[in-house]
Amino acid sequence: MTEFSDDLNKRSDEELIAIANGKIPYSLSAKSTTTSLDVIIEAKAILNRRQKKEMTDVELELAILRRYVKHYDIVGTEARKCERELSMKDVISDIIGRPADEAVVKRWYSRLAPPSPPYPEGILHPCSDTTVNKGPHRFHARAYYEPGKAPAWERISKLEIEVPNRPSVKKEKEQKFGILNSPGQARIDFPLYSSGLSKEAGVGVLFLDIDNFKSLNDRFTESIVDQEVLIPFQQMLFRACLNRGDAYRQGGEEFLILLPNHTDEEVIRYAERLRQLIEEEEFSVGQSPVRITVSIGVSFSPKHGAVLPDLLEKANKAEHRAKANGKNRVETYEE
Repeated sequence: MTEFSDDLNKRSDEELIAIANGKIPYSLSAKSTTTSLDVIIEAKAILNRRQKKEMTDVELELAILRRYVKHYDIVGTEARKCERELSMKDVISDIIGRPADEAVVKRWYSRLAPPSPPYPEGILHPCSDTTVNKGPHRFHARAYYEPGKAPAWERISKLEIEVPNRPSVKKEKEQKFGILNSPGQARIDFPLYSSGLSKEAGVGVLFLDIDNFKSLNDRFTESIVDQEVLIPFQQMLFRACLNRGDAYRQGGEEFLILLPNHTDEEVIRYAERLRQLIEEEEFSVGQSPVRITVSIGVSFSPKHGAVLPDLLEKANKAEHRAKANGKNRVETYEE
């Protein structure tokens, strides 16, 4: 090992790339600054070793599912099924930085997107077009989201806990149900979500209110509605926010969702899909099937403000307009 190997191994990838390309001089000590051929070769060798480091199964599965979920968010549910799909061979090849061995692709495809029937439904759905799923689409799959079911999102949350060196962040839950985060936690999260955003993205603020909630309480009593509607409803919101943002209970039948690093268009598309999912969900209160709807108001940071109280007030105003315009709607704040 050369005298500068230990030092180079401590450098970041960005520094090593700059050193390997001769863009910055290499300094082992304050007294000497040089970028010899040996230093460049060693920097390139370290980068190569890092890039070829094998991922664990947990890391690879997490990376695969994140690609599918991201694609789902981009294309939305209105696209044709084949447009919602990605080739698992392409996904894995892109992740590992080289063409994926077909045996590896087959193993992951059978694990994550088994054909159904006869196998149990997988975390991803395989291509269902029989004209291509044995040929060009034989390794195609898509993430899917159905009322009460979000397998890829839920699996990602479990895998993130298993990934080593991932910091554990304990968030404050609201006291009555302990399912969603508290309003105080939203005030802590928002500044963190607002930092380090990409140029095109911001933070979406969604204010949700369950429609005709008083009549529901009058019909079944508050304690029963709490147990048989509000609890499963909050669990549904929790699932809907997995790997997208966070949900908070403001109080009563009012809820807040923060969506960091989303464009305005992505926030609106998400809000509309969420509204539709809630409308389609059937709750069981005693022996009675019950369906509910929500009115959703949306504001955007930084477009509508830079602090949460202002954005929440504007999202609340948009929600009031959704109520006034017939309920079961999504409205954005207008100046």
